[in-house]
Amino acid sequence: MARRYVGDAFIDITFLPKKGEYVGYVKVRTRVWNFDKIFPPKHLKYNASPDSPSAFDSIAKAAVAFGGFYNNLNRPKRMERWAPPVEVADAIYQATTGAIDNRGRYAVRRTLQGTPRWK
Repeated sequence: MARRYVGDAFIDITFLPKKGEYVGYVKVRTRVWNFDKIFPPKHLKYNASPDSPSAFDSIAKAAVAFGGFYNNLNRPKRMERWAPPVEVADAIYQATTGAIDNRGRYAVRRTLQGTPRWK
């Protein structure tokens, strides 16, 4: 398991080698969104191991991007099954908005006070 930090959110991630997917959760204060079936980015298949620190950085970015996408400002009438409740999506969006640069990359930290890696 690996823990990553994006803004005020933290993300716990586990890689399941037999399934080839990542599972975990995004937590912002008391709000939690559990995710599963996030697959390794295609570039990892050739450049890095799926359980490498860089892979976990990429999955943390994907988790907060998915988790915060269907927030109160972007909520369709028909929701995807994987989407968190609006309160959780709002919390993830608000907690991570300050960690995005003008190119849409997230500042992912491996420790609470660590150096950000832009993903």
